[in-house]
Amino acid sequence: MRGAPGFGKSTYIKKNFPGATIASADLYFTGADGVYRFNMKNIGKAHDFCHATFSSALERGDELIVVDNTNVKVRDFKPYVEEAKAAGYEVSIVRLACSVEVAAKRGIHGVPLAVVERMAESLESSKLPEGWTETVVRTDEIEEGSASPD
Repeated sequence: MRGAPGFGKSTYIKKNFPGATIASADLYFTGADGVYRFNMKNIGKAHDFCHATFSSALERGDELIVVDNTNVKVRDFKPYVEEAKAAGYEVSIVRLACSVEVAAKRGIHGVPLAVVERMAESLESSKLPEGWTETVVRTDEIEEGSASPD
């Protein structure tokens, strides 16, 4: 998954990939009580946790693994793609697209609108390596369940 904060990645995953193993930095910040407590000081640990979750799922041979991070730059998700392909997995890249105003309002991280705008621009302008493709899904109305591929 690729998308700026508030683009609906987690909601989209729950709706479209039930039963998938989810590797997410956000899960690091979610306590046993289910409450999300983001702390920027631990973002590196959160991404290490995400990668460890992903690697464990690959080793187990889990049928469907979804990486739920912003993955704005190719360098952010390239290792996941390469590891999955090396393990024999078919890889699909899904980029969510959304109005930045909607995303900034519904995001749980408190990311300012200007930052969401920059991230959205980076997502839209990034060039994938040769042979990689992505599906773009509009999620402006994802709460109503109407997200659909472009």
